[in-house]
Amino acid sequence: DEELWLSKAVRWARELGCTRMQVVAYYVLLGAVFGITFYVLSPHLPLPLYPFESKLPALVHPLALALSHGVAARSDAGTSIRDLHAYAYDNILYVHPRLAAALVRMRHRSVFCTACERAKPARARHCTACARCVSRSDHHCAWLNNCVGRRNLRFFLLFLALHTVSLAYAATLAASALLRLLRSPHPLRNAARRNLQRGHLGAFVRAAAALVWNGTRRKLLVLLGAHVVLASTLAALLVMAARDAIARGATPSEVRKWHTVLECARAGTLRSELLKAVGGAVALRERIESAECDKSGATRRVSDTLLRQRATILDGVPGRQIRSVEEALEECSSGSGTVRFVYDRGWWLNLRELLFLR
Repeated sequence: DEELWLSKAVRWARELGCTRMQVVAYYVLLGAVFGITFYVLSPHLPLPLYPFESKLPALVHPLALALSHGVAARSDAGTSIRDLHAYAYDNILYVHPRLAAALVRMRHRSVFCTACERAKPARARHCTACARCVSRSDHHCAWLNNCVGRRNLRFFLLFLALHTVSLAYAATLAASALLRLLRSPHPLRNAARRNLQRGHLGAFVRAAAALVWNGTRRKLLVLLGAHVVLASTLAALLVMAARDAIARGATPSEVRKWHTVLECARAGTLRSELLKAVGGAVALRERIESAECDKSGATRRVSDTLLRQRATILDGVPGRQIRSVEEALEECSSGSGTVRFVYDRGWWLNLRELLFLR
């Protein structure tokens, strides 16, 4: 009994450390940032953008951030059967299992998920941390302890946007308090002004540095710099995520794969590269030969069918006119524009799908 209890305790500690510590660290970091911010800003209240002397109205910020974190962390990323089969196969990035039945029987990782024991749905990826397939999987966020996918990408973007706005607001308050101090009468300010008027640049720089990097001003400057860096980082992440989701209708991994497809199309090696993506030309033929195919030419027919079916590019969403690789190559080389991502429906429809899942 004691050994069983110890094993359960060790397993619980491992699960807690692997899956919960990042969430706990987020809330600790949120409380620390909020506490330090208002510890530095409280002597300078009220400010033009915060006309209160109390800290209670400012509690709206951490509560809103914690709420956005909870919604994004507890929401489903897109693991239901309906979400997993929300997209049709394009037969370029995601090949239909019926077109690659031999690979499905061989449990090849390009078309079969060995963890879930089923054929891979289109635009789905298996997350080892969550132990499930996620539709339109963007990434696994350690701060949320949850995958970011089709259903909760909107909540993740809201999470980033609220943090960016909150940090930018705090940086604005710090800058306002710092400007007020710099404009207030001070012996160093007068000394810096006299040195500047006399042309003593070295003395002016030393006096100005002493004026800025002095006591309370130093705290405000460090606080301003930290919030500007954090807000800029989150804003960059928000812009990149929104650009991929709205402007392209793709995930970062799909963007990389699509660029590879276009580069191969321009180089004229798309057909061979599509076969390599399945497992390599030689390895694929050897594995098909060792499967249930006979020696009467079935191996060659399966390989050729797979190449022919995957060497297509869809114009817009699945269901529209299928164009050949040669036509896509001609459009790429003509300079009339780039080939749009296969699941890209335009920014307005991409935004509507992001917000309303339709």
